[in-house]
Formats: sequence, structure tokens, C-alpha cells
Amino acid sequence: MNILVTGGAGYKGLALAQAPLELGHQLTILDNFIHGYDASLFLFRYPKVDFVKRDIRNLKRQDATEFDVLYHLAPISGFPACETTSMQLTPSMCRAQKICYRS
Repeated sequence: MNILVTGGAGYKGLALAQAPLELGHQLTILDNFIHGYDASLFLFRYPKVDFVKRDIRNLKRQDATEFDVLYHLAPISGFPACETTSMQLTPSMCRAQKICYRS
């Protein structure tokens, strides 16, 4: 199975990522990596993992169509991240949400 995890370098994404990789599935992590790469380094031991550095606000429909399963975990969440990140809901974020939920 070909799986996409948006926000895959975050806490929830990394917790999710290991299980499908252990089962031999292809996994793509799409993240803007605002908190760095260190937490996701352990995934490099799996041959079927790909990393895409992209902001979810720049997601296009074709970015999500080649996947069998899409886990959408990309929104900024939790305090203090929401408090310190001055991101407003933009039309491009709404479009990205629609792409994820329709795919």
C-alpha cells in the first residue's frame, strides 16, 4: 500500500509512521519540518520511506492522487506552537484541507 502522511514529522505523524513501515508499506512523509529533522531520523532505516519538504498550504491535488491512504496530520497544534506561530487560516489552507479529504 502507498501511504501519505501530511505532518508526518510531527509527534502524531511519527507515532503513526513506524507501523505501516514495519508491515512493508511505502510511506511518504510530507511536512514543512519547522521543528527540524532530528525526530524523524530513525525512519531512515526503512527502505520504503520518502520525505517531501513542503508546506501543506502549497499542496496540489496531484500531490495526493497517487496514494492509497492519506493521513492528514499537518495542522499546527498544541500550545505553545499555536501561540508562537502566527499562521492564519488562508484560502490555500482551506484548499489543502479539501484535497486531503477528497483524496
